Amino acid sequence: MPISSRDLSSLPSPKDLRAHCEALAVLDLILFPEDWDDRRYSFDAAWGPHAMFQMRDGSGDHMNVLYTKAGGAALRGFAHESVMSPWHSSRRQLDKPSPVPGVFTGLPKELSDIESEPAFGGEEITFCAWWVPLQGWLIGNVTFPVAKDPDGSQSLLACLVATPAQIAKEASDYLEEKVPLAAVKKLFDREPLTDALVKSINPEATLDDVRDEALALGWKIAAPAKKKPTAKKTAKKKSPPPKKTAKKKTAPKKKTVAKKKKPSPKKRSRTSVR
Repeated sequence: MPISSRDLSSLPSPKDLRAHCEALAVLDLILFPEDWDDRRYSFDAAWGPHAMFQMRDGSGDHMNVLYTKAGGAALRGFAHESVMSPWHSSRRQLDKPSPVPGVFTGLPKELSDIESEPAFGGEEITFCAWWVPLQGWLIGNVTFPVAKDPDGSQSLLACLVATPAQIAKEASDYLEEKVPLAAVKKLFDREPLTDALVKSINPEATLDDVRDEALALGWKIAAPAKKKPTAKKTAKKKSPPPKKTAKKKTAPKKKTVAKKKKPSPKKRSRTSVR
């Protein structure tokens, strides 16, 4: 059975649901970094003492999920065409628009902001649910009229349990251009944002366009790749040209005349003189 306020068995625990809602908000942040009004999903991690996720379909329907610091959660939604809308023809006999009786019955006190906070829509409510530890998601004492989706929760809650493939298709249909599934999967795997990941989802956006809002959600930003240090080229010092040394003038050598040796007297032989 599809998720609805009548069957919340597939709705994750607050911790996992928050991670899912943050990924939805980061996806829309990348798709519409400057155009807040075009975003369907947004997340405020510091909404007073709580955190708050908001979904708007642009046609008057909306949903809010409130997260407390203690780990609690509550959600409420409004489907303006549902039979449980305060303005539906079946309820026009009321003196003033008001929620269906019992919709807040049993709401824990620590989650009372989901009922009383005007920012959540006031009388604009068709369903509400809250998390109770050891019991899971609960709703009030509501009598549902006969209808396929009487409070509109089936259509509005679908985004909270959608797969990355379903979300990528929904985004592609909304934009009328393809949003790559591989990139959407990376968001729902909580991968740190990089400029390449941002551009794969929205070629006109950069990491700097979404950095501040992503960090405010607690999303990790990948560290820039370190550039390899390049060795500085040092210019070789040219050695100075050798100095020319003046040649010493040497005095011309004097010519020496070899002395003629006097002929030595011939010795007389004893046989020549008598």
